[in-house]
Amino acid sequence: MEIKVVQDAKNIESDILVVSMFEGEKTASDLANKYAVEEDNFKGKFGETYLLPTYGKEVYRKILIVGLGKKEDFNPNKLREAVAKAIKKAMQKGVYVTIATGRMPASASYFARNLGMNCPVVSC
Repeated sequence: MEIKVVQDAKNIESDILVVSMFEGEKTASDLANKYAVEEDNFKGKFGETYLLPTYGKEVYRKILIVGLGKKEDFNPNKLREAVAKAIKKAMQKGVYVTIATGRMPASASYFARNLGMNCPVVSC
């Protein structure tokens, strides 16, 4: 087993990169900003998602943008909802998802089951 700890996930080969976006702001991905935000007018409203194929322009095949809504309305519950939405959307697209969290094992397993996941859960 290989474990990597990185600060910039944009440079790691994967099926999908999930980025978030507050309403009225840009994402951390130039490609997402160009096509989703500027050309397709993605707004970043809470719960809104946009799946963008990269067509080999990045080391990941797709970018999933998750809207976080207005920054001033953002809170931990909205973060949980946004993460759950991103996981569900990725699973719908056939991405194998693993959860690594600082939650207690029972809490992490509960979260995974509620999302209909059958995957490894790493917790402490």
